[in-house]
Amino acid sequence: MSGPDHSAFRHALAQFPTGVTVVTGRSPSRELPVGLTVSSFNSVSLSPPLVLWSLSNHSPHLEAFQLGQKHRIHVLSRSQEELAKRFARAGSDKFSGISTQLDSARHDQAHAFESVPHLAGCSARFDCMTESTHLAGDHCIIVARVLFFEATELEPLVFAHSGFFGLSKH
Repeated sequence: MSGPDHSAFRHALAQFPTGVTVVTGRSPSRELPVGLTVSSFNSVSLSPPLVLWSLSNHSPHLEAFQLGQKHRIHVLSRSQEELAKRFARAGSDKFSGISTQLDSARHDQAHAFESVPHLAGCSARFDCMTESTHLAGDHCIIVARVLFFEATELEPLVFAHSGFFGLSKH
């Protein structure tokens, strides 16, 4: 057997709600900002602070997230559904017409992240450096060390059943 039916497998995976992030970085060869919507974000370790996410092996942006590359993981807020859709699309200048802000927080590595886009209005943000990468099927798992983070009280955006939702607390 070669594996499950892809559409049925995707449907089963859609039953698991995930948070929605936009990961931004910089292409070292073209010196251009890159960004993509990622729902495969998860914590790995508190000490040292490590997170992981995955990216298609066929992504033209793989080089921006290789070993030692700096990137930002933005946990989108409920009001940022359009931003999630924008960064999920291939091609086009995803940063055109949106505001990226300079670092508001000062931390030891702030100057090292100056060229990495920082999206405003997110629930949380993690400034990271790729610590290791692991090929797994058709994706590359990226393990990143968190160098700085900040969180807000904004409601996070959630994705399940092929749609976006907020969290309602009862």
